[in-house]
Amino acid sequence: MTTTSEFVAFVNKKMSIILLLFIGFFAISILSVSGLGLYGAYYPYNPIEVKEVKILSTDHRVGGEFTYEVTYRKNIDLPALVTRLFIDENIVQFPPTMSNVRVTPSDIEWEKHQTTLSLARIAPDVYIFKLSFTYQVNPIRQITVSSETSCFRVSK
Repeated sequence: MTTTSEFVAFVNKKMSIILLLFIGFFAISILSVSGLGLYGAYYPYNPIEVKEVKILSTDHRVGGEFTYEVTYRKNIDLPALVTRLFIDENIVQFPPTMSNVRVTPSDIEWEKHQTTLSLARIAPDVYIFKLSFTYQVNPIRQITVSSETSCFRVSK
């Protein structure tokens, strides 16, 4: 027959082991979540490489058209938020669009895509055209890849 003090010592020993296991499980969980967060925040994603943005149209007049061609290689199958800006002293932004072009096959080095924009909202001035692709690569990280053209003039 066991005494009360032996029973209390037995329960205390079991509770210590359970408490130690709980603390160990909690610590491992915190380290795992922290490690996954750091991995997601700092992994070197490369969703798209933009070689160049080339202006194809030659006559840039208010109300006319602006045609550009982007040469790129897409590496990840994710949609991108595409923003297009005309930059002088002010910034004229076209409405952002979602785009999900195909991943560039390994046997193709670069792909090209042409787009035409209306210059109806653009005032006469000298501009730089900036094209940006923003990818949400995981729940905690966005990557933006941008490319700019050289200066060009929009006339009346």
